[in-house]
Amino acid sequence: MAKATNGVYIRKYRASDRRAAQDLILNVWGKKWLPGNMHAFERFDGYVAELDGKVVAGMSLDYGTYACLVDFIIVHSDYRRQGIADKLLKFAFKYAKGRNQKIIKGFVDVKDNKPVLRIWEKYGFKEAGELRNLYAPDDHYVYIYKFLK
Repeated sequence: MAKATNGVYIRKYRASDRRAAQDLILNVWGKKWLPGNMHAFERFDGYVAELDGKVVAGMSLDYGTYACLVDFIIVHSDYRRQGIADKLLKFAFKYAKGRNQKIIKGFVDVKDNKPVLRIWEKYGFKEAGELRNLYAPDDHYVYIYKFLK
């Protein structure tokens, strides 16, 4: 399923996207985060955002009985501040609603990334608590959620 919005196409991750997804993860988070996040692309419902045929962003979604998890949303550093994360988040809402989920939730690394938290808050997400040292000794995540209508 592809969605065009201002030249950005969101579609399901494919095996042929592996190299582009690896490059994206390396650009955003670095080498130590590559294995776990590639796993999320490939084992959950991974999606990529293309601009002019190039993968510039991605996300991983997973759903259960009642809640959809946005495992991550990442945008290549050269393509930030263009509304791509907003488009991915809107896609995540449609994804969750289409699977009859009651809640959409996620984690935001706020140590170096407070602007991302503001994007989520703009869409009505609430903070439910903090997680420290989740993946590394200096991690600082905020758990966020929103009830869907």
